[in-house]
Amino acid sequence: MKGVAWLLLLIFIPSAYAVWEQYQNDLGNSGKADGIGNFDSGAITNFTNTLDGMNFQPLVLDLDNNGKNEIAIFSGNYLKIFDAKLNLIDEKFVGNLLGQPTGYNIDNDMFKEIVFISNISNVHYFFAYEYSNSGFNPEINITVANGGVGSGIKCAALGSASICVFMDNKQYVHIVNMSSKTDESYNTSAYNDNLKKVHAIGDIGNDGSLEAVFWFDENNNDNYGILVFDIGNRSLDANFNNRGIVDDIVQPYGVNSNSFVLKGHPELADLNNDNKLEIAASIFYDDGQTY
Repeated sequence: MKGVAWLLLLIFIPSAYAVWEQYQNDLGNSGKADGIGNFDSGAITNFTNTLDGMNFQPLVLDLDNNGKNEIAIFSGNYLKIFDAKLNLIDEKFVGNLLGQPTGYNIDNDMFKEIVFISNISNVHYFFAYEYSNSGFNPEINITVANGGVGSGIKCAALGSASICVFMDNKQYVHIVNMSSKTDESYNTSAYNDNLKKVHAIGDIGNDGSLEAVFWFDENNNDNYGILVFDIGNRSLDANFNNRGIVDDIVQPYGVNSNSFVLKGHPELADLNNDNKLEIAASIFYDDGQTY
């Protein structure tokens, strides 16, 4: 069977309605239906992706606290803000987007920030931008020395502080304290990895502590498993498989790391109504392989 990733679905049918889903923008990666559109597929001849940033999901959130959602898209080294009717409100040069951005109120004021990693002149930066009627306001600028290609970001509250979490290309887990604007990182592997990875954050141990759940290739053999990082203890979660890792869940036979793409990302959900979160993941299978 063909595997299916459920991040953003567009179904094109001539002269028909197409239901679409917004990017899964909460901590558990849960999707939510948001509307119906009418597409004339007769006018569509080809889709290409030549603008940096357009291969990541847009953000839909109320940026300027006016009670209406805006759409944030990264395209051609610019962060662009659109209104609900797709009118361009404003744009800002931010460099080439490297991983999935997120939106979060990092400082408990009236406005949510857009948090992302981008490349400017071959230097990778962790940014947080607030947008209001006065324009774009940079709030955090941290250099990602190990590289942030494919690094998706998720943010959460940890005690009285807001934190944002991502994994860099040397597979260090970064916990950025958005209040003190400090970055702490913790090594998880001896290998490099720059596949696009969006993690999920939740209390999977049901102990009041948050964990971050990542795709992870423990022995660098292109077979991916799951890593669970205990955010509070700043270490692998020993309660998960007794060591924090289950390897070799995805085995992409016949391909290598240069062509393999993770088609889905871990999600957290209470699947059996026991008031505990389980880890669910979308896995891509290739019918072209005979074994």
